[in-house]
Amino acid sequence: MTLQLSIIIPVYNAEKSIAKTLSSVCWLPKTNFELIVIDGNSTDRSLEIISTYMGEIDHLLVEDDKGVYDAMNKGINLAQGEWILFLGADDELVGKDLLEEMVASKHEGESLRIGGVKNIDADHSKTPEFYPGRWDRSLYWRNTAHHQGILYHKDVFKERRYNLRYPVLADYHLNLLLFQEGVKAKRFDRILVHCEAQGLSKRYTMALYQEEWQVKKDAVKGLRKWIQPSWLVCKFIYKQVF
Repeated sequence: MTLQLSIIIPVYNAEKSIAKTLSSVCWLPKTNFELIVIDGNSTDRSLEIISTYMGEIDHLLVEDDKGVYDAMNKGINLAQGEWILFLGADDELVGKDLLEEMVASKHEGESLRIGGVKNIDADHSKTPEFYPGRWDRSLYWRNTAHHQGILYHKDVFKERRYNLRYPVLADYHLNLLLFQEGVKAKRFDRILVHCEAQGLSKRYTMALYQEEWQVKKDAVKGLRKWIQPSWLVCKFIYKQVF
């Protein structure tokens, strides 16, 4: 029987949250999904906690990596499901009915199925509480489709992986490339995941916007590319001042 879904969870020193994340996926039927955990040799109690869930985990890989996207790439190499969902080690899958609907939905040529993400305990006051997940031209201006809320069809990764040049925004880089290639997505207007909004991508530093410019310089075509520097400066100022 072909697996419908692979859930990939990259972990590094997540002892405070990994139990919540793993518990949130344990209700899924083992007949049509697999759970893949990639740990980058955690030095806290993460592996001890993960070991208590070994009955639910299909693949556990523990070895040094080059960051979260390297771990996600390793998970892709192991995945056997038709669809792939990436969860952070501090995310919580809350949309049980929605996930089942997304997985079972009739395939109409789309390579992405996008649900909403709700940010919890954001570090920054300007972090939106809710990302509904949009797949339109707004993607050129900010990452409106977050990987925690996306099911990627396995064919997306036939000849590509996350680009490790972008340690914080490789998911955005991939989304921009897919959108410009005309890849279709199906949206589901409900919350799939709660995400603790305390990572590097939610701190709005100059380094983050410099990386965003590198992402867009590589991925965006035409006039939109050259408008980006001014747009990014405005975004940075807004996040810092207002």
